[in-house]
Amino acid sequence: MAESVAASFNLGSVRVLDEDGETLAALGEPAGAQPVTVPLVVRRRAAGTLVVTARPGERLDRRARTALDEVAPIVATAVHLAAVTRALRESRGRLAAARDDERRALRRELHDQLGPALAGIGLGLAAARNLLPDDSPAGPLLTRLRTEADARVDEVRVLARGLVPPVLAELGLVPAVRELVMRYEADGLQVVVRADGDGCGAAVRDVPQEVAGAVYAVVAEALRNVSRHARARTCTVTLAGLAPDAGPRLTVSVEDDGRGMGPAVRAGVGTQSLRERAETLGGTVTWQPGEGGRGTRVVLDVPLVRDGEQEEEVRGRVR
Repeated sequence: MAESVAASFNLGSVRVLDEDGETLAALGEPAGAQPVTVPLVVRRRAAGTLVVTARPGERLDRRARTALDEVAPIVATAVHLAAVTRALRESRGRLAAARDDERRALRRELHDQLGPALAGIGLGLAAARNLLPDDSPAGPLLTRLRTEADARVDEVRVLARGLVPPVLAELGLVPAVRELVMRYEADGLQVVVRADGDGCGAAVRDVPQEVAGAVYAVVAEALRNVSRHARARTCTVTLAGLAPDAGPRLTVSVEDDGRGMGPAVRAGVGTQSLRERAETLGGTVTWQPGEGGRGTRVVLDVPLVRDGEQEEEVRGRVR
C-alpha cells in the first residue's frame, strides 16, 4: 500500500503509522521536506496516520493533498486490518499457550494421581482375592475386576503419554510419530511413516515446538479414528515440509485403506478438535477420499513460522 501511494503521487517518502504511532511501513527519506500528515480513520475511530513528503525540490499542492485525503480511507482500512490481524495472532498465541498448560496439567493429574490410584485399587483387589479361599464364589469376580483395573491403568498411561509425549520434547516430531505408530502396529494395523530423509522435504526437521505438539495431536487422533472405525489394514502418515512464497509450511497427511467416512457420517468431537487445533496455528485440516476413492485421507496444512516472522521473511525477499 505504501509503495502504491508513493508511486501514484510521485512522493519522496511515505510512512504509515498505527494508532500508537508505531511504523508499519516506511519508504524513502524525508530529506528535509515538510511532511504532510493525513489522519487515517475507520468508522469514526483513529486507526493511524499517513505521513508523506514530496521529492526534493518539489512540493505537494492543494490538489495533491485533496487526492491524499481521498486515498486515506483505503489506507486506513489496510491499517485497521493489520491491527485486527495482529490482535488475532496474539489471541491465537495465548490460546495455544493455555491449551499446552492445560495438557501438561492433565498429564500430571493422570500420571501422578489417577494412574497410581487405579493401580492401588488393583493391588487391593488382588490382596482381597488372596484372603479368600480358592472355592469362594467372589474369587472370579475379584480376578475380573483386577484385570479390568490393570487395563484402565494402561489406558491412563497411554492417555498421559499422548497428551505431552516426552519423546516429542526430547527428540522432535518425526521420532515421536514413529514411536506413536508402533502402538497401533502391535494391534495389527500396519502404519508407514514418511518424513524428511524419505524425499519429503528437509523442513520437517525445523518444526517449532508449539506446531509439533499440535501436529502430533492431530496424527494421534487420526490414527485413533483409523484403528477404531476404519476397519483398515494399512495406513500411511506423510510429513512434508514445503516452502511456498507465503512462507515455509508443513503438510501432514494420514491415509488409510479402510471403508471411508461416507456421506452420512457427521462431524464429531474429535473432528471438531482437529479443526480447532489447525485454526489455532493459522492452518487448515481437511478430509477427503483416499487414493482410488478408497479409505480416508486427513490432510493438515500449517505454517512453520508465526505471522509476524512470515511477514518479515516475505518482505526480505521483496527487497
